[in-house]
Amino acid sequence: FAVGFILPASQPVSFSGWRFLRRSGLRFQSARHATAGATTSDGESIKKQLLADASSMQRGTAMSRDQRAKFVTLLQRLAALNPTPRPAEAWDLSSKDGCGSLVGMWDLVWSDAPDVARPESVKAGQQISVDSRGQRTITNLVQVPLPWGTVELGVETLAIPQSPTGVDLRIRGIDAKPAASWPWFVPFINVFDLLPKNEAGSPFGSFEVLYLDGALRVTRTNSGYYTVNRRVA
Repeated sequence: FAVGFILPASQPVSFSGWRFLRRSGLRFQSARHATAGATTSDGESIKKQLLADASSMQRGTAMSRDQRAKFVTLLQRLAALNPTPRPAEAWDLSSKDGCGSLVGMWDLVWSDAPDVARPESVKAGQQISVDSRGQRTITNLVQVPLPWGTVELGVETLAIPQSPTGVDLRIRGIDAKPAASWPWFVPFINVFDLLPKNEAGSPFGSFEVLYLDGALRVTRTNSGYYTVNRRVA
């Protein structure tokens, strides 16, 4: 026999506050640039506190309203120290002069979006790349537990910078593969193979980068949701 799956519309596919396959136009508030008089040690201290708090809140899945408010205050303080003045245009393969690059592998650190936040036991992140033609893509990666095993879901989007801090997204396609824990005796069928890939992409929201350095990235949606990602490669 063969086993396929259809995912409900509420499953998360990204880490900027989108809902699965929801084509809503999202707009973000602008990030603030580095504040006069702020020091590098200020930023490192805030990041250290953010990482500790995010872990204690299970990446946003176990927090009170007061904890969220305090965390968002820290994010706003960090955004004021953003070392990358045009982060939406930071697609170089390496960081320069203290600025960050979007390109790389990013893990989820924390989010207050209900469809994004996942505990540390669940793999969730993004792969951001640019090819030789200059085409920019963001692939959102998340594990989806099913009754008979876990699927690793990837949603590929084209990323189109629209301002120094804002990026529009166009969804190209969805892929799925069995996780390492998938039972060997359960056949796997990727139902998304039945859907043609849209090379040009369809509108899939937008985001604004509030903070970007060589290790950490903070984004925010117009609905008030924040997401923090940490570079792993």
